[in-house]
Amino acid sequence: MMVAHEYEPATMKVRLVMKNVGIVTAFREAVGCTVPVLATVGRLHQQALEASFGEADAASGHALVRRRRKPT
Repeated sequence: MMVAHEYEPATMKVRLVMKNVGIVTAFREAVGCTVPVLATVGRLHQQALEASFGEADAASGHALVRRRRKPT
């Protein structure tokens, strides 16, 4: 998927990842533990949602990272 820059058909949609991020966040808060990577995952996939990748595979976050990369 990432090599070909093709994120459909999705096997794990971005919007579903965000639903799961919400569930894990609520659980984390309830038990008082930290999950450092959760914030990063949430930010990346929220940006993917905002870039209209909600129905695309979660690997579409790769497209966002590529867009931000500075040309060499």
